[in-house]
Amino acid sequence: MTPATSTRATRDLSALARRLPASLIALLLAIALFFLGGILAPGFANVDQAVNIARLAAFLGIIAAGQTLVIISGSEGIDLSAGALVTLGAILAYRIADGSDSMIPVAILIVLAVGVKQLRQPAALNKPYERGE
Repeated sequence: MTPATSTRATRDLSALARRLPASLIALLLAIALFFLGGILAPGFANVDQAVNIARLAAFLGIIAAGQTLVIISGSEGIDLSAGALVTLGAILAYRIADGSDSMIPVAILIVLAVGVKQLRQPAALNKPYERGE
């Protein structure tokens, strides 16, 4: 591929990207990464894994929608740590339970304790928005 051909191909790709909606580009990239994972780790790209990823993404999407409503409303007290806190809870529950059904109640109690502690702690950037008048 010559430099002129490479420049033209890049320009054509940029023009195509500008015509496609951002959500479609994100979906195409996610699908490409899913299949790349299947190439790099055999057995990764299967229906069960795709359903699991979609289930987890839907859960975080619901949290993101709620955060979006808080930001759009412009009310004071915006706290963007909800997604990080939910992710922390999911990781803790997974690590504590470790596949044992008998450890699920213990994991839930620990995750709730950590969540309450984090919610009681003031946010680092907990300053209300002040309009310059």
